[in-house]
Amino acid sequence: FKQLKMFMHLQQDINNSILNDGDISAIIRLGTDLNENFYQIEIPLTVSLNGTSALDLWPEANNLDAFLETFGKVKLERNSANFPVSGVFQSQEQNTDFPYTISVKGNPTLAQLRTIMLGIKNTTLNNRSAEVWFNELRISGIDSQEGWAAIGALDANLADFASFSATGRYSTIGFGSIDQTPNQRTREDLLQYDIVSNINLGQLTPQKWGLQIPLSFASGETLITPEYDPFYQDIKLSDRLDTTQ
Repeated sequence: FKQLKMFMHLQQDINNSILNDGDISAIIRLGTDLNENFYQIEIPLTVSLNGTSALDLWPEANNLDAFLETFGKVKLERNSANFPVSGVFQSQEQNTDFPYTISVKGNPTLAQLRTIMLGIKNTTLNNRSAEVWFNELRISGIDSQEGWAAIGALDANLADFASFSATGRYSTIGFGSIDQTPNQRTREDLLQYDIVSNINLGQLTPQKWGLQIPLSFASGETLITPEYDPFYQDIKLSDRLDTTQ
C-alpha cells in the first residue's frame, strides 16, 4: 500500500470558550513498541465548525494523508545526519509538503508493526479542554507495478568433439501469476543461469592413439536484488544505497 489515512475532528468543549486552531495536536505513533522503536506523526488540528455538513465536522485540514515510503526516508535522513538512534529525530526534509511533522526513534519498521497509539497534545502553555475524534485509520492505494519474466535454453553440439548447453532465467519485481494479489508477487529481481560443456580432448590427438580425454565444465550463478533493504525492510534498497555512497 502507498498511503496512511485517517479523519480527525476537534470540537470545542462547552465549558471552555477559548480554543484556537493549532492549540491541540493529534499524535499518531506506530512502531515495534511505544517507547524505544517508533514513528510518530504530529498534526495541528483545526477546530471543526458548527454545522451539519461533512466538511464542517471533518475539515480537510485535519485529514491525515501520509505516504508510507516517507517513514523509511525519515530514518535514512536521521542516519545521514549521524543523529543518535536513541533520540527522537524530527525530519526536516520530509515535512515540507505536509502540514504535519514526522519523527523517528530507534529502528522501527512498518514490516513488523505491532503497536499503534493515538493521542493528543496541548501545544499551549495554558489549560485547554476539547473533544477529539479519530475515525477510520486505514491504508489505501495499492502499490502495484507490472513485472515480467523470461526463460531461455540453448543446446549445441560440435560432432563428437564437444557439447554445450546453457539455461537462463530472469524475472523482475512485480512478476506473478494472474491469480496472485500485488502482495503475493515477487519483490526482487532474479537472474539465474547455468552453463554445462563437455569436450573430448582426445579428438585433438592422432586417431591411431585411440585416446579419450573427457573434460567437463559447469558453472552457475543466482543473483537476487531485493526491492527493500533486508535489514530495515521498509526502506527501498536503492534509497539505502544512495545514502551510503
